[in-house]
Parts: sequence; structure tokens; C-alpha cells
Amino acid sequence: MKGYIMTNVIAQSTTSTNANATIAMVSEFVNAMPAVSINEGNSTATTHTVSATAKAADLAFTSTQKTLELLTHKREAWEQGAYRTANQYLYQLLAECYAFYKSMEGATDAAKAKRQALKDYCVFRNLKFNDSTHSINRIVACVFGVDRRRVSAYATALRKALNNKVEPKNLVDFFFNAGGLEEVRTNKSPTALTVNDKAAIASKRISAKKLGTVQSEELKQQLDAAKIGANTVLLGTWNADGSIDVRAVVDGTGVLNAALASYYSADKAAREKAEIEQQQSTIQQQKLDAAQAAADQALVA
Repeated sequence: MKGYIMTNVIAQSTTSTNANATIAMVSEFVNAMPAVSINEGNSTATTHTVSATAKAADLAFTSTQKTLELLTHKREAWEQGAYRTANQYLYQLLAECYAFYKSMEGATDAAKAKRQALKDYCVFRNLKFNDSTHSINRIVACVFGVDRRRVSAYATALRKALNNKVEPKNLVDFFFNAGGLEEVRTNKSPTALTVNDKAAIASKRISAKKLGTVQSEELKQQLDAAKIGANTVLLGTWNADGSIDVRAVVDGTGVLNAALASYYSADKAAREKAEIEQQQSTIQQQKLDAAQAAADQALVA
């Protein structure tokens, strides 16, 4: 019942331009109504929020609700206003969203409570996300609505700022200096490799490998002497015995570069994984060596 009343109050208040008055009215209704409990055997169900079983979680949810709904009303005011002033307001609003995200970073109890409260608020708003969805994307969706393109554009720009270690107070200047939010969103890192770059690196790496040799009369007939020593793409089908039936040969530059770039990405991931495993193995060995040295020292003593 409490959740129902709260939802209706919010719905009736969305046309108001006074965000603080709306939030105060919602809080008054919420705080006035006790949580309804339904007892069935030893189980108790509350209808306030997902995390209403703990006072700290309830307070975190209320704080999150107030912050996000205030930002939502600010967004509505921006949409109804003029469109350098409109961008200034948009960037400032995004900076506040960004600051809210930064406030929930870290491993403190307060930060954990805020992250959980954000998820609870999304459930309250019936906003569905994957478990892996970044918190920035959740915040943007709460404030700007569920338009996928809009959420993706704004969240991507904010995450680029995050990767560049931009402080919330500097976010507006960061966007303007970069030429605008869209430039930030679409701009790639200066050190990012192109498809051709990846293909060239992959071509050198695979030259040292040989998985096997495929030969047939049909393949000989397709041979162009000018391509001897060059890379090619074979389209084939795996068989149960581990062999491959070759169906076609593709020599187009675009296809070759795409295949090599794909190999580059897969090989890079494998190399990084092997490096991490090697580091973990080294650390483990160092621990064992230290333990053995301590044991040896104890025997000497």
C-alpha cells in the first residue's frame, strides 16, 4: 500500500517545476505511512523497498531517490528551456550525475550502501539492467529516461571522462575543450590502433605459426603466382574428427584485414590472460619461498 501511494504521489507531481516541493511531498507521504507486513509462518514480507529490512539501507534509498528525482526535474527544466546556454546546462547536469557516481566509488560501507540503493531505486522505477551494467549507465537512465541512444551517448561520454580521470568540477570544461559531448563520445584514443595496424601486427605474429597444410587440385587451380607467400582466408566447416572441409578461398583486402584484426584481438586477450596467470604464479612462488625461508630461519634459531 505504501509503495502504491508513493508511486501515485510521484505521478501526480511530475508536472510541477518545483522539484524540492515534490520531493518534500513524497517524503511526507512515505514517512506518514507505516510499512505493511504480511506474516506467513516464519516469513515476513515488506512492501516499502527491496532493502527496507535495514534502516541504513532505507536511508540510503531515500537519499538516492531524492538526488535522482531532483536531477530528473532539472533535466525536465533543461528540456523545456533554450538550447552555448543549453549545452552549458546539460554538461552541468551530467557533471552532477558524474559527481553522484563518484560518491559511490570505493569499498566503504557508505559507498556500498549507495551502490545497492541505486540498484534498489532502479527496481522501484521498474528499470531493468543486466548485472554487469555500469553504474553510470544506471544513473543516466534514471535521470534522462530509457531512450537507449540517449543513455548510451551520455553514459559513454561520462565513462570516457572517467577513463581520463576527469574530476566532476572539471567535467564541463572537459566537454567544451574537447569540442562538445559528441566529440568526446566518438573520439578514439590517440594511441588506439586502426584495423590496418592490427592486421599488420597479426600478420607478423602468425608467420611464425603453422597449424597444418591444406592441398588439393582445386586449390592449385585457384593459385595466383603473384600471391605466393601472401595471406588468404579459407572458409571451411569443422568435422567431428577435427578435420576441416574447405569450402572457399577469399582474398579480398577487407576480409583479410578483418580476419587478421580479429585474430589480433583474440591473441591479445590470450596474451594478457597468460601474463596475469604468470604474475599470479610468481606471487604464489614468492610466498612459498618466503614461508620456506622463515621456516629455515626458525630451525637455525
